[in-house]
Amino acid sequence: MTNALPLRLPAGASQVSQLELDVWNDPVFKKQFDAYYGINAESEPRITPEEVVILEKVRPLMADDLPKAESVLKGRMKADCSAILDFTLGGIQFQQNNMADALGNYQKAVAKFPSFRRAWRNLGLIYVRNGRHNDAISAFTKMIELGGGDAYSYGLLGFAYAAKLDYQAAEAAYRNALLLQPESTEWRLGVTRCVFKQQRFEDAVTMLETLIGRDPDKADFWLLQAQAYLGLKQPLKAAVNLEAVDRLGKATVDSLYTLGNVYVSENLIDLAASAFLRAIDVDVKQPFARPLQSAEMLAARRKSSHTMTLPVTSNRLSVSPKRDANRLSDLHTDCQQR
Repeated sequence: MTNALPLRLPAGASQVSQLELDVWNDPVFKKQFDAYYGINAESEPRITPEEVVILEKVRPLMADDLPKAESVLKGRMKADCSAILDFTLGGIQFQQNNMADALGNYQKAVAKFPSFRRAWRNLGLIYVRNGRHNDAISAFTKMIELGGGDAYSYGLLGFAYAAKLDYQAAEAAYRNALLLQPESTEWRLGVTRCVFKQQRFEDAVTMLETLIGRDPDKADFWLLQAQAYLGLKQPLKAAVNLEAVDRLGKATVDSLYTLGNVYVSENLIDLAASAFLRAIDVDVKQPFARPLQSAEMLAARRKSSHTMTLPVTSNRLSVSPKRDANRLSDLHTDCQQR
């Protein structure tokens, strides 16, 4: 059993971020968003012949001149117009990244026609982007209740639940997204992280095997699997992953200190000394406490000549308090005498 410190992943690696999802730049998402301008007569508001004429004038402009399309549509809309026009205006504003106005128009659309599921979907998209996770969950849930549901909506619903630390609900939503887009790394990773957060480490290890097989150069996959191995009390398997990250050239100070701690706990002192030295070399200006702690652990073991070499590297560090430097020097002297 290991006493290694928990592995701290790089910033953002422990949860799905909007950048990681990369939904907004996905060409399939953009194509589907554009397609949502069409009218579904079974579940959507009525539209008058006059409003059809307005849309026919606006739609050609939407392909290459969104500001003009917005201006023309605003000039033709009335307060009591069909919710379809509010929805269309919101879509034009969404595509121009004018989320505040888009949100207002989507809210008008569902107020006029509460079963307008496309408007509920787009409300959910904006709420996710704005970090309004409760509202996003409500919007996507309403859309699903009305018979809608696509991979992006389920995936972003999972993201919203995960942000609220409701990992069971998030897992269910991500699995639905994955069912509809089985090749999506984002949704598969979402499921995996939810499983990990529920401490189902064996399942997480298995899922990460698939992700690593698809993208073996992705350091975050190796690191997350290392954490899962630590959760399973399999430290040497975690060490294999951490060494793989180092071979990829993506090791961090945290990952190398964790690697060193694993080796110390397994009495592999030579390997521990190597890991700690690599951690020092990654950031020679790091605070002095961790290298000192590592030196003390190795000195306490006194089982390898490498134990004595770590303190000699103190001149490679940016040592601030002189007492720490003296303490490390004293430790080095003490180790040599023994």
